[in-house]
Amino acid sequence: VVGGLDRVYEINRNFRNEGLSTHHNPEFTMLEFYQAYTDYRGLIDFSEELLRQTAIDATGSAVAEFEGHQIDFGSLARYSMREAVVRHWEGEGGPTMEEVANPEWLLAHSHRTTAGEALTDIFERHVEAKLIQPTVIYDYPVETSPLSKNKPDDPAFVERFEIYAAGMEIGNAYTELNDPQEQRR
Repeated sequence: VVGGLDRVYEINRNFRNEGLSTHHNPEFTMLEFYQAYTDYRGLIDFSEELLRQTAIDATGSAVAEFEGHQIDFGSLARYSMREAVVRHWEGEGGPTMEEVANPEWLLAHSHRTTAGEALTDIFERHVEAKLIQPTVIYDYPVETSPLSKNKPDDPAFVERFEIYAAGMEIGNAYTELNDPQEQRR
């Protein structure tokens, strides 16, 4: 991109020295792409279009069956991480947006040491597995998102998103941090 190509991509094999589980395979194939002159909102739009068209090309429909679920890539739901916690909390007495925005509430519901880490922990425990239909979760805490650009209106969060389907993360992207002073910090 720095050399003048506005859009670049690579399909590659990856190995990450991490544990094996039903949600994490240490060896996988990945599509990685970069696009100049856009931010995470543009990447969300492109990713949604890419997933929809891939499903259509692979199955003849935007809907694909996986483990007994009809997964519809025709339109992705979009929630901030805070909104997702409020929307997908189980049972009575779920939190309000005001509570999820309150660092004291977050820390009281998690064993993490910062509000951002606590929000991510709560999301992973209470929400992630419920995201069966394709869903974009955006605006991640700065503590859990190195090299992502801060949101100008809320520096506690960054311009990052992940895409979930069938209760699993299938994509992760962000606006690249391009402030050299912030990178050094």
